[in-house]
Amino acid sequence: MSTKKYKIGIVLSGGGAKGFAHLGVLQAMYENNIKPDIIAGASVGAIAGALYADGYTPLEMLSMFKDNSFFNLISPKINKNSFMKSDKLKKKMQSLLHAQTFEDLQIPLVLSASNLTCGRVAYFKSGKLLDKVLASSSIPVLFNPILINEEYYVDGGMFDNFPVEQIRDKCEFVIGSHLHPFKKQENIKTLKQNIERTITLIYETHGWKKANQCDVFIEPKGLSDFSIFDVRKGLKMYEIAYMETQRVLQENAVVL
Repeated sequence: MSTKKYKIGIVLSGGGAKGFAHLGVLQAMYENNIKPDIIAGASVGAIAGALYADGYTPLEMLSMFKDNSFFNLISPKINKNSFMKSDKLKKKMQSLLHAQTFEDLQIPLVLSASNLTCGRVAYFKSGKLLDKVLASSSIPVLFNPILINEEYYVDGGMFDNFPVEQIRDKCEFVIGSHLHPFKKQENIKTLKQNIERTITLIYETHGWKKANQCDVFIEPKGLSDFSIFDVRKGLKMYEIAYMETQRVLQENAVVL
């Protein structure tokens, strides 16, 4: 008899606009009667994980975000500590989340964030929810840091973009959804390309090193053709991840 607290856990990596792919993974799991009992997430995985844990279906989440351009959710703001501010994303999430705290969620949730003040990774799983989701998804330099208890936090992907260790020992079975298959980039000629490539390489390495801690690791190769800023192609990324997850689950004969 298993002594694990949870049967199924899922880890959702960071990846900006590629987060649409997480919804394809979750939808394919749902259609195969696989529902996580706990979720760990970073960055956009924190956003997807929080909404799913709050009771939204993958298709509801897809509908919420597929018609929003990237710049509808953020505001340009070149100032002392960032290029952009996340006020619009905060208002969007505030309007969507029913839960005020982690304890209010329907599914337990663990989020990684990076503590800029102390220079170390932090994991959130209790207390107020919204500020910690925003902290986990605040891409360094691009977005303003989030102040929590007098300390500044940014994107969890900076130190731990794939927080599988936070749930591995508690779960009988772990599924990982990783958004960054490696692809060589020949041209890096603009500031945007430089920023994106740097962020992507930070994100990528976490998942590769931890893939073997998952019982099923899903990393759709087609996602390498998309930008972390490319919200307008969200539906395509969703479809790629959905098909890949269906294939992986069937090939591994996953029945839970």
